[in-house]
Amino acid sequence: MPAKTLDAWLSWMEELHPKKWDLGLERVKAVATRLDLLSRDGTLFLVAGTNGKGSAVALIEAIARNSGFRTGTATSPHIVRFNERIAVNDEAVADEVICDSLQRIDQARGDISLTYFEFGTLAALDIFKQLALDVVVLEVGLGGRLDAMNIVEPDVSVVTTIDLDHQDWLGEDREQIGREKAGIFRRSRPAVVGDLNVPQSVETVAATVGARLVVRDKQFGCRRSEDSWDFWGLDTNSGKVMLNDLPYPHLHLDNAIVAIQAWVQSRLPLNADSVRASLAGTRLPGRYQLIEGDIPVILDVAHNPQAVAYLTERLASCPIEGSTHAVVAMYADKDCAAILSTLDKVVDYWYLAGMAEARGESADGLKARLSVGDRSGIKTYDRVGTAYRDVMMNASKGDRVVVSGSFVAVAEALEAMGAT
Repeated sequence: MPAKTLDAWLSWMEELHPKKWDLGLERVKAVATRLDLLSRDGTLFLVAGTNGKGSAVALIEAIARNSGFRTGTATSPHIVRFNERIAVNDEAVADEVICDSLQRIDQARGDISLTYFEFGTLAALDIFKQLALDVVVLEVGLGGRLDAMNIVEPDVSVVTTIDLDHQDWLGEDREQIGREKAGIFRRSRPAVVGDLNVPQSVETVAATVGARLVVRDKQFGCRRSEDSWDFWGLDTNSGKVMLNDLPYPHLHLDNAIVAIQAWVQSRLPLNADSVRASLAGTRLPGRYQLIEGDIPVILDVAHNPQAVAYLTERLASCPIEGSTHAVVAMYADKDCAAILSTLDKVVDYWYLAGMAEARGESADGLKARLSVGDRSGIKTYDRVGTAYRDVMMNASKGDRVVVSGSFVAVAEALEAMGAT
């Protein structure tokens, strides 16, 4: 396809394959083989999990970069621009670089149909191979076993957390979902798991595959004090590793613990100063992202019960004098009732919005799932942008605004505030 712009490529990619999600490795692996993308140098991390994947990727990448390595990361979805999905040395790659890669992929695929995500996966692998990077960190899109990212052979596999999400694709309980996420484990390679209640299915997959399972609070963990924390873990030879007096990260501490243990298991050199700099300096858009001002705005893409519980806990730990206003837009296939019920513990006024996407729940649909009786502090809107502009007119100094429920909600709020 002779597309000249990235937008043209992306529009074409969205229409090429009959299904948005078509899990399986056969098609994408065939094209990767034609492009010789499965042979590589350097160290590769593959990160799965219900929540915390993006934060773990960002922290592993930061440790690598602060240690002097050239890095690449592939994440999804993006918030504003597709380019966010493919970054080199923490900088989103340029349009022309992605377009050149997509052209190579299109020429190599022949009559093989690829999904939008599969094109993005191959583009990331292609760009990283062209640049011969030292460290590459890939985020699994959905599940693990059948996700396109799982065509690679990671040096370290990571599963951050295991909870209920995407049940239509991954299974109805944690045992089934854990089995799918453990599909990224490899024989004789470390498999770092950050969940505090590891399903038996994960242990079974690790034993069957022959992966070296490294589990939170068994082989690694932390000790906390008021102003700092200590990491403890094991290296690849089962030697004890300690890092003391670490600064608390801007991102969730649970993900920092996992990221450090993943790095320790990689055989790459461990430098305490690089870890400290990474913890202190790493932020991630849409993960408790604070926009300061007279009325502070907190942007968080939390969209499942576990992630919203984290968000609610953090909001509760930071009480304010005024009211908390929540702008929320969600997909209909999420557990909207449970999510809204959890967040309602800290929210005073609701601004519920619909989406342009077919999967989006309507504002009235969200209102119907919000069990707060005849509460007066609920408004509904067609789109997040309208809701955000209204909340900023209604909120007062001392209040705060929280935008959550989906990547779409955060993206449209950023657009409304002129940050895109």
